Amino acid sequence: MDSTPAPSGQLDEAERIASLFAAERPALLRMATLMVGSAAVAEEVVQDAFVVVSRRWSSLERPGAYLWTTVVNGCAQVLRRRDAEGRALAARSRVDDVEWPSPFRAAQAQGRRQRRHCRGLVAALARVPAR
Repeated sequence: MDSTPAPSGQLDEAERIASLFAAERPALLRMATLMVGSAAVAEEVVQDAFVVVSRRWSSLERPGAYLWTTVVNGCAQVLRRRDAEGRALAARSRVDDVEWPSPFRAAQAQGRRQRRHCRGLVAALARVPAR
Protein backbone atom coordinates (compact mmCIF):
# COMPACT_ATOMS: atom_id res chain seq x y z
CA MET A 1 0.00 0.00 0.00
CA ASP A 2 1.25 3.47 -0.88
CA SER A 3 2.17 5.40 2.25
CA THR A 4 2.63 8.78 0.60
CA PRO A 5 0.32 11.38 2.11
CA ALA A 6 -2.48 12.87 0.04
CA PRO A 7 -1.81 16.34 -1.36
CA SER A 8 -3.04 19.04 0.97
CA GLY A 9 -5.58 20.26 -1.61
CA GLN A 10 -7.27 16.86 -1.62
CA LEU A 11 -7.35 16.73 2.16
CA ASP A 12 -8.91 20.19 2.34
CA GLU A 13 -11.46 19.16 -0.27
CA ALA A 14 -12.39 16.02 1.68
CA GLU A 15 -12.74 18.06 4.86
CA ARG A 16 -14.96 20.60 3.10
CA ILE A 17 -17.17 17.85 1.67
CA ALA A 18 -17.46 16.26 5.12
CA SER A 19 -18.28 19.65 6.62
CA LEU A 20 -20.97 20.27 4.00
CA PHE A 21 -22.38 16.80 4.66
CA ALA A 22 -22.56 17.41 8.42
CA ALA A 23 -24.09 20.86 8.01
CA GLU A 24 -26.67 20.20 5.30
CA ARG A 25 -27.68 16.54 5.65
CA PRO A 26 -30.34 16.91 8.40
CA ALA A 27 -32.20 19.72 6.62
CA LEU A 28 -31.90 17.98 3.25
CA LEU A 29 -33.32 14.77 4.74
CA ARG A 30 -36.29 16.65 6.23
CA MET A 31 -37.04 18.41 2.98
CA ALA A 32 -36.63 15.27 0.86
CA THR A 33 -38.80 13.23 3.25
CA LEU A 34 -41.56 15.83 2.95
CA MET A 35 -41.27 15.78 -0.83
CA VAL A 36 -41.24 12.00 -1.40
CA GLY A 37 -43.12 10.85 1.72
CA SER A 38 -40.56 8.23 2.73
CA ALA A 39 -37.52 8.61 4.96
CA ALA A 40 -35.79 5.65 3.29
CA VAL A 41 -36.26 7.05 -0.22
CA ALA A 42 -35.23 10.50 1.00
CA GLU A 43 -32.02 9.04 2.43
CA GLU A 44 -31.19 7.50 -0.94
CA VAL A 45 -31.87 10.74 -2.80
CA VAL A 46 -29.69 12.75 -0.40
CA GLN A 47 -26.85 10.22 -0.54
CA ASP A 48 -26.96 10.16 -4.33
CA ALA A 49 -26.82 13.97 -4.37
CA PHE A 50 -23.74 13.97 -2.13
CA VAL A 51 -22.05 11.52 -4.49
CA VAL A 52 -22.77 13.83 -7.44
CA VAL A 53 -21.48 16.88 -5.55
CA SER A 54 -18.32 15.11 -4.36
CA ARG A 55 -17.51 14.05 -7.93
CA ARG A 56 -17.98 17.57 -9.26
CA TRP A 57 -16.61 19.41 -6.24
CA SER A 58 -13.62 21.05 -7.93
CA SER A 59 -15.79 22.55 -10.68
CA LEU A 60 -18.58 23.86 -8.45
CA GLU A 61 -18.74 27.51 -7.57
CA ARG A 62 -21.43 27.05 -4.90
CA PRO A 63 -21.48 23.39 -3.83
CA GLY A 64 -24.16 23.90 -1.17
CA ALA A 65 -26.61 25.43 -3.64
CA TYR A 66 -25.78 22.72 -6.18
CA LEU A 67 -26.39 20.09 -3.51
CA TRP A 68 -29.85 21.45 -2.66
CA THR A 69 -30.77 21.67 -6.33
CA THR A 70 -29.58 18.11 -6.90
CA VAL A 71 -31.72 16.83 -4.01
CA VAL A 72 -34.82 18.68 -5.26
CA ASN A 73 -34.25 17.30 -8.76
CA GLY A 74 -33.74 13.79 -7.33
CA CYS A 75 -37.02 14.03 -5.43
CA ALA A 76 -38.80 15.25 -8.56
CA GLN A 77 -37.39 12.27 -10.45
CA VAL A 78 -38.70 9.88 -7.77
CA LEU A 79 -42.14 11.49 -7.98
CA ARG A 80 -42.18 11.31 -11.79
CA ARG A 81 -41.20 7.63 -11.63
CA ARG A 82 -43.99 6.94 -9.11
CA ASP A 83 -46.50 8.74 -11.31
CA ALA A 84 -45.43 6.74 -14.37
CA GLU A 85 -45.64 3.48 -12.41
CA GLY A 86 -49.11 4.42 -11.16
CA ARG A 87 -50.30 5.14 -14.70
CA ALA A 88 -48.85 1.82 -15.90
CA LEU A 89 -50.60 -0.07 -13.09
CA ALA A 90 -53.88 1.70 -13.85
CA ALA A 91 -53.55 0.77 -17.51
CA ARG A 92 -52.91 -2.85 -16.59
CA SER A 93 -55.95 -2.94 -14.31
CA ARG A 94 -58.13 -1.74 -17.20
CA VAL A 95 -57.15 -4.93 -19.02
CA ASP A 96 -59.52 -6.74 -16.64
CA ASP A 97 -62.42 -4.77 -18.14
CA VAL A 98 -61.78 -6.00 -21.70
CA GLU A 99 -64.01 -8.72 -23.13
CA TRP A 100 -61.60 -11.57 -23.88
CA PRO A 101 -62.16 -14.76 -25.91
CA SER A 102 -63.43 -17.80 -24.04
CA PRO A 103 -60.12 -19.23 -22.62
CA PHE A 104 -59.15 -15.80 -21.38
CA ARG A 105 -62.57 -15.22 -19.80
CA ALA A 106 -62.10 -18.29 -17.59
CA ALA A 107 -58.70 -17.06 -16.43
CA GLN A 108 -60.13 -13.59 -15.87
CA ALA A 109 -62.97 -15.01 -13.76
CA GLN A 110 -60.50 -17.05 -11.74
CA GLY A 111 -58.42 -13.93 -11.16
CA ARG A 112 -61.49 -12.05 -9.90
CA ARG A 113 -62.33 -14.92 -7.53
CA GLN A 114 -58.77 -14.90 -6.19
CA ARG A 115 -58.86 -11.14 -5.67
CA ARG A 116 -62.20 -11.41 -3.80
CA HIS A 117 -60.74 -14.20 -1.67
CA CYS A 118 -57.65 -12.08 -0.88
CA ARG A 119 -59.84 -9.10 0.03
CA GLY A 120 -61.85 -11.38 2.31
CA LEU A 121 -58.67 -12.60 4.00
CA VAL A 122 -57.44 -9.06 4.51
CA ALA A 123 -60.80 -8.04 6.00
CA ALA A 124 -60.75 -11.07 8.32
CA LEU A 125 -57.21 -10.28 9.44
CA ALA A 126 -58.25 -6.70 10.15
CA ARG A 127 -60.91 -7.99 12.56
CA VAL A 128 -58.42 -10.11 14.54
CA PRO A 129 -57.81 -8.38 17.89
CA ALA A 130 -54.29 -7.26 18.73
CA ARG A 131 -52.52 -9.19 21.43
